Formats: sequence, C-alpha cells, structure tokens
Amino acid sequence: MTLRPLLRRPGVIALGILLLLAGALALVWLLAKARLAETLEAEAAAWRQQGWDIRFTVGPASGFPLAVQTDLTGVILHRTGPASDLTWKADRIEVVWSLLQPNATLIRLPADSELSLTSGEKRLAGHLSLAEGELSLSGPRAGGSLRLTIDEPTLHLAAPRPMTLRAERLSIDLKDLAARGRDHLVATLQGGVALERFTAPQLNLLLAEPLTLSVGLTVMGDTPDALTTPAFSEWRDGGGTVELRRLILSLGGFALEGEGTLTLDRLMRPLAAGTAKVRGFVEGIDRLIAVGLVTERDGRLARLLLSAVASSDPQTGQPTLSVPITVQDGWLLLGPSRLVPVPPLPLPDPS
Repeated sequence: MTLRPLLRRPGVIALGILLLLAGALALVWLLAKARLAETLEAEAAAWRQQGWDIRFTVGPASGFPLAVQTDLTGVILHRTGPASDLTWKADRIEVVWSLLQPNATLIRLPADSELSLTSGEKRLAGHLSLAEGELSLSGPRAGGSLRLTIDEPTLHLAAPRPMTLRAERLSIDLKDLAARGRDHLVATLQGGVALERFTAPQLNLLLAEPLTLSVGLTVMGDTPDALTTPAFSEWRDGGGTVELRRLILSLGGFALEGEGTLTLDRLMRPLAAGTAKVRGFVEGIDRLIAVGLVTERDGRLARLLLSAVASSDPQTGQPTLSVPITVQDGWLLLGPSRLVPVPPLPLPDPS
C-alpha cells in the first residue's frame, strides 16, 4: 500500500497544510521570543551605559500563537550622581509583542510602584498608583514613536511632607523625526502632552480645583541623549529650543490659550516667551484672593485695570486679555505680574 491514495483525500491535504502552518507559526513565535529577550537586554545595556543601575528578572513567555508576553519582576531603576539620587521600583511590569504589530512593543505599567528623588538636601519620596498605564514603543529609535497613557495616576508623597497629587489622565505622544546633525534649526521630535483634571491641594491651595493642561510641541536641535544635566546642558548650549503650539490651560473659571518658545537657563530652569489669550481673569483674581495670595485691595484694583484693557471675545462675549507670557528667573509671568514659581528640572547628575 502506498501513500498516494491518502494524499488524494482533501482532508489529509488540509491536515498537512495545517500542520505545516502550525509548525511555521511555532517557529516564528520561538524566534520572536528570543528576539524580545535580546531587545530587553540591549535596552538595559543602553541604560547602563548612561550610568543607570537597572535590574529585573525575565519571567516565562506566554501568549502563543499571536503574541509574546512576559513579566519583568523585581524591577529597579537607580541613578546616583554627586548631587542627586533617583530610584524607581516596581514588583512587576508586563511586556507584550504582537505578531499583528511587529514594529511595536507594549509595556503595561504596574498599578503600584515606589519613587524617590534626592537632590542635595532635598528629598522626594512616595508611592505611585494608577488604574491603568500603557507605554507603546513603535519602530526603531530614529524615526520611531512613543505613546504613554496613564489613567488615574496618584502620587502619595511621604517626603518632603505628606501630600497627594492626583490626575484623571496623563498622556504623552512623541514622534522621532529621524533628523540629526547638531543644527538647532532642525526639528528632531514632535508630539504633544496632556494632563487632565490634576489636583494637589496640599501642594498649593490653587490646585484644590482641577487643572487641565494640553500642549503640542516640536523640539529643535538634537534631542538630549540621556536624562542628565550635562546632556540637557549640551542641547541648550547648542541652541536647542522647544516650540509650544496651542498651549491650553484651564483652572476653575480661568482659561489660557497661547504659544511660544521654551529652553533652559543656566540653572536648568525653564526659560520661555510667548503670547496668550486669557479668559476668566476676574474669576482667577477672586481665587487668588480666596487663597490669600492677593489682598482684597490689590485684587479689586487688578480687576478694574484688567477689565479696562480687555476686549470682548467675539465667540463667547467674555472679557479677554491678549498678553505676553514669560518664564524667567524661576517665575511664570503673565504680562508684568509674577504668578507662580517654576523650579529647575529634576535631572540627575552623572555619577
């Protein structure tokens, strides 16, 4: 008896094709599993070259046949320098690579993690919790993109003093434009940042009401190659700037919409200049009076002066101010008035 009669049967042929497909899919999955492990180690090596101490344990892979999924446990990111110390710890991070999206890697962030930052005599330490968080990385470093979405992030600080910082949502969407050359006139990064309904009443009484902020941005000049003070200083000294497009900020009845340009000063503080349209400035002044930052007398005078120079918005009919907005010497200024202090970027120094 030969196999020829069996091979003429459609069922046997279909079974053979299915077995071949299953074998090919299993081979692809095993190769993807090995590739994911190599990628994780390569990324860890790149961070270590920048002076980070990064530790994690790779768990067993699952998700066959359409995805490779693994857990990183005991995750620690640590950076020590002569003037600062940064540590982030998490029990588990989930990493997923899908055969349906071969150019993307999805990282599901942990619901709970620990964060500490020490700079000189100042120390920030606390517990970060979130309802859900995902980080999607697509493509290679040059020309790739990053998308971070975090729902209900809450930071419970124990130091420098107990306080809670909470938001409804944080999203960051960035695209590397694959343009390099140390030319400050070349755009290298583009995207946007949005923070929805952020509150921190123990930090500032103004933030007892939800703050919402969104901004589109374009980074000019080669982006810093590390999250360190020297890397950002090199970017700044090379003429690097950030172009801010359609910056929208709302807090209570106060609303600001503007655009401008931002860089860093010698103390690593934001340095910015632009123009803004402001609505609800009467409500804003009333809020400043209510929290004790402005006296009733000064607030009444400010309302009279600002109302005199304001124009009526053609769409809403509300009084609207068109004023310069600047950040300099560690302060945010609206016209000539200082509003809130702006601290330096909390960047670690190299070890």
